[in-house]
Amino acid sequence: MAQFGQWQASLHPIRVDVVGDFAGRGVFAIHGEALLTYCLESSRVDFDYGFQLLHAIHAVETFLVKLKERRCIFNLLWFGKEADVCIPGNIRIDSAKTSKYRLARAVLIQHFAGPTVSGGEPSPAGFSYVFLSKKMWA
Repeated sequence: MAQFGQWQASLHPIRVDVVGDFAGRGVFAIHGEALLTYCLESSRVDFDYGFQLLHAIHAVETFLVKLKERRCIFNLLWFGKEADVCIPGNIRIDSAKTSKYRLARAVLIQHFAGPTVSGGEPSPAGFSYVFLSKKMWA
């Protein structure tokens, strides 16, 4: 077992900067619902005993600003049929708490639908797109 520990310590894994090495060179898409879930969990937004909507919006905006600072070009995609993805797995879909997550999603969609500001000037070109669900078969 000691040999394994020495061997493992001698390894020098390659670290890849996915954003800097790959994503910064071309346009890529970000799944809006998954982004919201990630930001809510990583920034510890409390939707259990309160409704920290401003904190949630700030968490998502901070994440996106960091990507912009690294000169990433991306589009934010929201999918109607996957609206429940932003609800954490430990909350039942029929729970009253789900409305907080759905409202946060709706507010973010509206927020990003407006013109963005770049260098102090509004930019009419949006970067957030909503895909509504359609019934594929009856």
